[in-house]
Amino acid sequence: MAVQQVSSKEELEQLLERMKQNKLVIVDFYADWCAPCKQLSPTMERLGENSHGGYDVYKVDVDNEDFRAFVAENSIMSIPTVIFFKNNKAVDQFIGIREESHIKEMIAKHS
Repeated sequence: MAVQQVSSKEELEQLLERMKQNKLVIVDFYADWCAPCKQLSPTMERLGENSHGGYDVYKVDVDNEDFRAFVAENSIMSIPTVIFFKNNKAVDQFIGIREESHIKEMIAKHS
């Protein structure tokens, strides 16, 4: 499944519901103006396309007013920040750019 862009309050609610399940949910916190975010984006797209239903990948724009509380709850201070959630808990995260192989290892650890 491709990366799912969260662009409304309703989509954020759907994301929050997915995070409660026993399935890995990866959230990429980004901004359109962020160069490292743009560098990471193709990697996250490939990972989303190759998930085969094993995990979900979402993108959340930190500059969207509707998502301010969600961004604050997750203590996002730098972007890109990618957080791995399972059963409504953050189980791993990274800040900045990572090699695709490193992210795959993180996914395997929590899948």
